[in-house]
Amino acid sequence: VSTQSTWGKITSDKREIASSGEHWESIGFQSADPARDLRGSGIFSIIQLLNLVTKWSGLSSTYFNTATSTNWEFPFALVSINFTFISLKALREHKLNNAITQKKSVMDVMAYFHLGLFNRFHTIWRQKPQRTITEWDTVHQELQYLATHQPKALLMEGIKASTQGSLGSTSHTNSVEFSSF
Repeated sequence: VSTQSTWGKITSDKREIASSGEHWESIGFQSADPARDLRGSGIFSIIQLLNLVTKWSGLSSTYFNTATSTNWEFPFALVSINFTFISLKALREHKLNNAITQKKSVMDVMAYFHLGLFNRFHTIWRQKPQRTITEWDTVHQELQYLATHQPKALLMEGIKASTQGSLGSTSHTNSVEFSSF
């Protein structure tokens, strides 16, 4: 897994780029060195981000366009990293066990859960005609609450977003059901 691959998928730039530099900030990393932003969720943050931009390129493109718009700007990569952290917390608290048992894949469930968080965030973030990053804490707290108290809803939202293509996504589900979750 590499930040280079992530860069290429987000920007469509296939050139090899420096592992640190201001260009990383343009896709939403907080610093010029992406490794510094991986704090509590480590390399899994890059895996989740790469999953998002690879499996659901239409959705991620919509999210990235929102992130770079003047009305709803937010740090795309950093938000994804935060959602990875929330996902890992839900996993550690056994909130996703039934879904993992049913699907027989931790990675798939984590990817859908991450997508559900991102999709819900995007919906909330765009409810106002304009937002700034100063509103992040309020929305972030709401998503943390949902991850703890309504994990099934977020997981199902991720599955639904991945299959409906309502924002131009590519379907990639392998018949996901999680009916008894």
